[in-house]
Amino acid sequence: MTNNYQPRRLVCGAKTHWSGEPCKRWAMAGTTRCRSHGGASPQAQAKAREREATEKAQRALSKQMLQQGAGAVIPPVTDPLRVLSSLAGEIVALKDFFGSRLLSEGLTPAEISSYERALDRARSVLVDMGRLNLEERQVALDQRTAGIVIDAMATFAKAMGHNPSDLVVREVIRNSLLEANARSKAIDIKAGSR
Repeated sequence: MTNNYQPRRLVCGAKTHWSGEPCKRWAMAGTTRCRSHGGASPQAQAKAREREATEKAQRALSKQMLQQGAGAVIPPVTDPLRVLSSLAGEIVALKDFFGSRLLSEGLTPAEISSYERALDRARSVLVDMGRLNLEERQVALDQRTAGIVIDAMATFAKAMGHNPSDLVVREVIRNSLLEANARSKAIDIKAGSR
């Protein structure tokens, strides 16, 4: 299979100084303007590289989806708290990486710009997490889940001919829940270390 991807070429379209008509020259690769109208500027070239990297990632994802077949689906986020926490962790790690480089080696102007963006993103994500009261929501969700599990275990105990109010039965239910919680935490820790 050959890669027939060709980056789209645009006409500059900037208003020309002399005639006031749109410029008809080709825009520089990855930009929206020709060399004369700013397409060669460092800012335009940086944006072009950023746009090219994004398009490359989108093409790779599309190719991966095609290889998986017609039924391929990007899985939905089922645990937004975990995903948001992971995202915040990645952003903070990037910020820390640039921060340590700044102290040890110094940064290029482009890296300083990336460091500043990482700082802004880290602040933004962490502020958003704080505004959402995610911990309180997670605690409430955990309490509801625990109530459902306890009710199910009490119903099971009753179906097995035991009285759920009996202290021995309650102790067995309690110990079973503690063991399940410990296993769940061990799985979370193991999944987080990947």
